Amino acid sequence: MMLTIPFVLYGVLRYFYLIHQRNLGGSPEEALLSDRPLLVTVILWLLTSLVILYVFRGS
Repeated sequence: MMLTIPFVLYGVLRYFYLIHQRNLGGSPEEALLSDRPLLVTVILWLLTSLVILYVFRGS
């Protein structure tokens, strides 16, 4: 799961950017669904996590 740290770090920093620079802090789900880089990051994190959990579960 250590491989997912860059996705989480980027996602948190991107969300902080959206809150402080673009004033989108009122609705987290709106920020997630309207910001393409953040949405792509969540999808990539999910896919990476699933691959790690299901491919390397026997190791």
